Amino acid sequence: MSELLFKSLFDEDSFVKTLAFLHGNGTGGDGSDECVTGYGSIDQRLVFAAVDSQDERPAVHGTVFIRKVIRTLDAAIAHKAPFMLSINGSLSDISGGAEVLYGYTGLLESVKRASGKIPLIFIVRGDCLGLNAALASMFDFVFLYGNDASLSALSDTAVNIASNRNESVNKLKFDSEYTALHSEAVTGICEDIDALKQTLSSLFNYLPDSAVSGAPGSSYNAGKEYYSDDIVMLRGIELCRALSDGQLCFETGSGYGTGLVTAFGKIFGRTAGFVSCDTGKTAGLIGTEALKKLVRFLKYCINFNIPLVNLLDFTGVSASDHDVFELPAVIADILTSSRHANKCKAISIVTGSACGMLAPVFIKRRELDACNISLAWEGTYIDAIDPAAAALMRYEDDIRSDPDPAAARQKYIAIYKTQNSSALAAAGKGLIDDIIEPAETRLRIAAFLNIL
Repeated sequence: MSELLFKSLFDEDSFVKTLAFLHGNGTGGDGSDECVTGYGSIDQRLVFAAVDSQDERPAVHGTVFIRKVIRTLDAAIAHKAPFMLSINGSLSDISGGAEVLYGYTGLLESVKRASGKIPLIFIVRGDCLGLNAALASMFDFVFLYGNDASLSALSDTAVNIASNRNESVNKLKFDSEYTALHSEAVTGICEDIDALKQTLSSLFNYLPDSAVSGAPGSSYNAGKEYYSDDIVMLRGIELCRALSDGQLCFETGSGYGTGLVTAFGKIFGRTAGFVSCDTGKTAGLIGTEALKKLVRFLKYCINFNIPLVNLLDFTGVSASDHDVFELPAVIADILTSSRHANKCKAISIVTGSACGMLAPVFIKRRELDACNISLAWEGTYIDAIDPAAAALMRYEDDIRSDPDPAAARQKYIAIYKTQNSSALAAAGKGLIDDIIEPAETRLRIAAFLNIL
């Protein structure tokens, strides 16, 4: 894999090896501790990289592997350039004893030190288990290479044994697709080297070199703009694409937490992070997994000063029995991230409904959020709870006493929406800055980005 990585992922003849004569000699043989490190360019962007083995055998990680990765990561920080790590093993050279554990502690600290300073990219080949899975999850972007890559605390066999499963009847298989559906850390799956190269090339189009460099800019010829009112029918990634230059986006975590879409796009050459609701299959509700994905995406955008474009259409949150107690903490994590950084620049646009406990997460109207702006399409609704439920509570006696309760129910829901939940009512209370036509959306986002 390392030869393919150097020859195929990097620009031709651009990769330069570092620490080439530092080899391991652990219990796995001379190759057990092998790690190729260096730097080169990908689409003319400087990138530092490390890969643990040159073949398809699982690698055994020892102290030399750790030293080379830390040294290369430190160089990436010094040069303010992205760092990429690819591993094909989850085994540690236990012959080193506590020294290996001490080394891993240093590696985890190095990744923590780099987090928020430079983009961190992790490529998983094969099984990535235990401590290495935790290491991968600390990176900003995690890609599974091939169909059999996995990211887990335990192997599928160990999970079966621990849960007393009959492996011959009900054996789990942690393949790439299964992992992507269950891990908030996974950015995407790349089936082969060509797909990986194309994915990285697309990602680097939006990524900054470091937290101080700013996202790469590009010129964009407006040409024929997306002025059609048909945009009102779009949600999720389709709406992000319709608003982006050339209708191109880079989606992260598409298999996990499908109630929300997180993606990078550009508006007239300016990079933005899109958060778009896709709750058509969840009755307008956003679940815990979707919010966990949002936390990860939000922290990245804050660290690298990438403005957010929130496209909102939800009626509430959903929580199963096992995560009903976790949901408040996840929402608190979202609010704490933005408050702590105090530099989360966002434009929020209500495209349908923004109701329930998530509404103030996106529509913020306090002094610390003065750099944010909130808009709404005509005919949308904003409220603390579902307007239909609120109307039933407020007008319960009137509905019950009416000769036609069903018709009365609809009448009072309409009254409540107009008086209390409409975008116009929200604007009158200062929650919304302006009400716009859907066709204006792209230009209004561009105007917001222009003042940042």
